[in-house]
Amino acid sequence: MPKPCRLIFSLLGLIALANASKFMIMGRPRHGFVPTPIFSTEGDTFAAANYQYQFRQILDHFDDMNNQTWLQQYWYNPSYYQPGGPIFLMLGGESPAGLKWVTEESLTFMVLAKKYNAAVFQLEHRFYGKSRPTPDQSVANLKWLSSRQALEDAATFIRAMNDMYSYQWVNSSKWVTFGGSYSGALSAWMRERHPELVAGAIASSGPVFAKMDFSEYLDVVQTSLANNSQDCATNVQIGFQQLLNLTQTPNGLQNLSAIFNTCQPVDTTSNGGNDLINFFENVIGNFMGVVQYSQDNVNEYANRLTIPNVCQLMNNGSRSYLTRLNDVNLLVNGALCMDNSYKEFVALMKDTSFDAQLADSRSWTWQTCTEFGYFQSTDWSNNIFGQIVPLSFYVNMCTDIFGSQYNSTSIASAIDSTNAFYGGRDNFTGANVVLPNGSIDPWHRLGIFETQPNPTAIPVYIHGTAHCADMYPARSSDVPELTAARVTIDNTIASWIIPVPSSGNSSSSTLGPQTASSSNSAQTTTTTALGSQTSSSSTSAQTMTTTAPGNNGSGGDSIFANSIVVATLTVIAFLC
Repeated sequence: MPKPCRLIFSLLGLIALANASKFMIMGRPRHGFVPTPIFSTEGDTFAAANYQYQFRQILDHFDDMNNQTWLQQYWYNPSYYQPGGPIFLMLGGESPAGLKWVTEESLTFMVLAKKYNAAVFQLEHRFYGKSRPTPDQSVANLKWLSSRQALEDAATFIRAMNDMYSYQWVNSSKWVTFGGSYSGALSAWMRERHPELVAGAIASSGPVFAKMDFSEYLDVVQTSLANNSQDCATNVQIGFQQLLNLTQTPNGLQNLSAIFNTCQPVDTTSNGGNDLINFFENVIGNFMGVVQYSQDNVNEYANRLTIPNVCQLMNNGSRSYLTRLNDVNLLVNGALCMDNSYKEFVALMKDTSFDAQLADSRSWTWQTCTEFGYFQSTDWSNNIFGQIVPLSFYVNMCTDIFGSQYNSTSIASAIDSTNAFYGGRDNFTGANVVLPNGSIDPWHRLGIFETQPNPTAIPVYIHGTAHCADMYPARSSDVPELTAARVTIDNTIASWIIPVPSSGNSSSSTLGPQTASSSNSAQTTTTTALGSQTSSSSTSAQTMTTTAPGNNGSGGDSIFANSIVVATLTVIAFLC
């Protein structure tokens, strides 16, 4: 294990900020719920091809009098496709879509695409990345941001792709959705709401139950730390109790400011006490983010930002308990100072530009305030953090960012409406759905992880894994339950489709640890006006037409990114 000091001062690869912006906002890390994998491009089979396109989408699917449209980003990779084979489509979640999700051959859905001779699509979610239905993110425009609109975006897209490529009309194509986290819930809901379009769904870590006070989140964080080391959980509790004690005196507040190198002095009165709560939330957020993704095989979470490394720091008896809490902060953020100003945070969140530092976080916060809740309060007894971040803090945040009409009454009503519309956890009616959830992942408490009355709704509870672990590349150190979960996903998809025999793809692709290799056909991309797209496919070459592509998408808010068969169409949606 590296020495603690090396862990303390090692910078998170994607973060190099002068100030430590919030690592977690409404349960969402700065990079989004599904971290975009960063892999070497050396030997990348698809590096020379262009896969990004635009689709003219309907603005309001529920108002027949509104004929406005906008350009939605999507990615298309038909390299594995053989006529009559399946097609995978990722539904984007609450962050920009990107090239890696349709080109990285070690990702689970790409392994399956190769095995089943599938073409791959990815559809970016409205109001994230470059999929911008309106000029800005004003409250007046955000009324068109909702999961219900996003599902109809996907339905419209599926119908259009069926027409464009004759998938359904010529090959009797079926659609299957995959997803993780928020878009995992979208995946499950897509099958539930559009069974006429979608034959099945994989919904990894999908929080299908909306809830105002999601205090269970921190309960799982506490349990996950304790399962690694009871001393670790105890030391966290002692550290937070000492932190709270220091807030009782002026000298104590000065000590806190010095220990955590805060950008502004910590005090109990500024901004109505919200600066202090914001400080508490920032410190807790470091533990939330690490636990949520601990040892997922993606980027820093695979080996560095892990529960064992956090517990190593918290169990370092040579340092004070408060210094240990800050050691974890430095491990996660690697920043010069911790920004605890609630006023400055709200000001950033009120910026309505799509190019604002926290544009994606503004969109996601809107969805939590108008659909889901998901507020991770400490309003429960016997927790190791203390009751220091109340539910009212998040409710007031909705009001402060979006206006007085977004309050506890409106949020509660919106959450009730969401659960009534989708059925929540107990009345979910989707059939042919696989629902993987990890025991370490706090979000599993809002998912479906117990046996359902409908035998075709299949929960897969994966002991010892975190958020969306099944979506990332397999490796030899995976726990047996994770390997088994990937096999369940594979076998279930196979039961939904009739795969076309292949000259080698089906036998050579597995969901175990692997080294990606391929001899794929050539790609040629041309640009035409919207609506005039054509496609031809063969085993030797692919020709595609598109509108002018934008960027490939790096994922996350700019403050984060800038700082450092019968033919079957399978749709893969991502949230994590």
